[in-house]
Amino acid sequence: MTAHTSLTEKEKDPYNQFLIGEYLKLGSVDAVFKKHGSDLCVSYPTFARLRKTWNGCGVVEKAGPNTNVSELFHILSILADSNMSLESLYRQRIPRQIRTSIHTCYRVLQKIKEGTVRRHGTILIISPEKEPNKILVGNDISLKHTSFGQSGDISFPITYSKRGENSSLAIRRVLEREVFTQSVIDGTFPYHLIPKNSSPFTQIVLADILVQVFHLSLPKKYQRNFSSFKIQNHSFVPLQEIIHSNSQNQYRPGLAEISQLYSQYLANPQSVPQKLSPQTCKLNQRLAYIHT
Repeated sequence: MTAHTSLTEKEKDPYNQFLIGEYLKLGSVDAVFKKHGSDLCVSYPTFARLRKTWNGCGVVEKAGPNTNVSELFHILSILADSNMSLESLYRQRIPRQIRTSIHTCYRVLQKIKEGTVRRHGTILIISPEKEPNKILVGNDISLKHTSFGQSGDISFPITYSKRGENSSLAIRRVLEREVFTQSVIDGTFPYHLIPKNSSPFTQIVLADILVQVFHLSLPKKYQRNFSSFKIQNHSFVPLQEIIHSNSQNQYRPGLAEISQLYSQYLANPQSVPQKLSPQTCKLNQRLAYIHT
């Protein structure tokens, strides 16, 4: 992909940059209009066109449902650690403000028990150039209900994806929303870092999501100034620190397992088969046998 070197005068307009920022924060043009309504000084078609042409490349559309994946993982983790039915759990321990419905959880649990998936996702294992044993993590701040779970669980950059879409597009979506968000807004996004026709080194099933995991090496110039509306406090952490941590509850489900798979990949990069067999995370294995 050819990098766009500078914003047009229209794209330098602070209000247009505000619109793109709101789009990345809220996820869609519809969501921005729902929040701001008639206060927006732009028409729907004009806003949609701005999103499609921004910085000469556009902003990648959000993929997947509006379900908060952090809420879902927290609910499933609590369920796996309790002896309660899902209905009792919701009645006694889940705050009413939680948007993830019990019906969504039932559907996800059914898929887990069937061993099937209905959604797709992309995770990036990002390491500094020449330091593959350090990986980028951050605090997921999308879970706001501290009475329910600890906001800020450590996570890799991850987003939903569309089934069968080009890997470059899937990777770019993650970078835009979880790593270089401000760079999208101000026109300095490093498009040239996105590999063409990249292949995942592993796949893992988290809840009902089939996640493809890619590795991306960052040159020193881009190892700072990370930004996102979803993740804060980006930092490079030693791989073994995650694998051997004694406080796994601070990590999003699957993080340690993915780190272990990445470690195996580093030990033998040539061992990745042409057709990957998805791994199943330990949380899914526990949930497959519970009674709901």
